[in-house]
Amino acid sequence: INIIQDKHQKNKPLSRKEIQFIYRLNKLFSNKIEVVGKDIEEISGKIEAERIKQGKAKQDLAEIFDCDESQISLTRDEALSGDIKYHHGSLSFRHIQKIDTNLFDNLHFPEIVNGRLEINYLKIVNGQLISPRIIIGSLDLHNLLSAKGVVFPEVIYAYLDLHHLESAEFFDPPKSVFGVFLDGLKSLKNLRLPEEVLGNIILPYSGIKEEEKEELKQKYPHLADKIK
Repeated sequence: INIIQDKHQKNKPLSRKEIQFIYRLNKLFSNKIEVVGKDIEEISGKIEAERIKQGKAKQDLAEIFDCDESQISLTRDEALSGDIKYHHGSLSFRHIQKIDTNLFDNLHFPEIVNGRLEINYLKIVNGQLISPRIIIGSLDLHNLLSAKGVVFPEVIYAYLDLHHLESAEFFDPPKSVFGVFLDGLKSLKNLRLPEEVLGNIILPYSGIKEEEKEELKQKYPHLADKIK
C-alpha cells in the first residue's frame, strides 16, 4: 500500500493490480476475497476518494475493463444513461414501488455494479426488470411479491434479499450468490436454487412442511447444509 500511495502522490501510473486493489475489484478478477487491516483499508479508501475527486477514476477503471471512459459511471444519472459496462458505487431506487413497461423501456442498468443495488420498495413488475449481470454487493428486492418479469444477475457477491417473495413461480435464480433470503415463500413447490451458495439459503421458519424442505435438500444435495 505504501508503494501505491507513493505512486499516487507523485502522479505516477498505477499497475492493473494496484488499480484493482484500490477499487476493491480483486474478488471479481481473482475470485477471492482479500482480508486487509483497518489501516490499509483506510489508506486505500483515501486514495480511491482522491482519484475520484481528481477525475482519474474513469481512466483507471476503463483500463481495467478494457472499455471507453464513457462506459464507466460514478453517479446514478450516468449509470442509467445506457451502454455502461461498470458502475462504481451503490445505486438506490427506494421510491419505486411498481414498474410498468414505459418506465423501464429507457432504463438500462450497467453490466457490473460494484456496490449495493436497492429497489427495496418494489412490489410488482409489469414489463421487465433486467438486473446488472454482476453485482459486487447485495441486491435488495425486499418487498418484491412476484419474480415475474425480473431477470436476476448471474452473480451476486453478497446477499439477494427477497424477504417478501410469496411464490417460487418465475424465479430464475442467479448462478452464484453469497446468500439468499426467501423466508416469505408460501410454498417451496418448483423452487429453483442457485448453482453456488457460499452462505445460507433462508427459508420460512413456519408455514412450510418439513417434508418440503427435505425434498429440496434431496434435489440439491450440494446445498443441503445451506438450506435453513
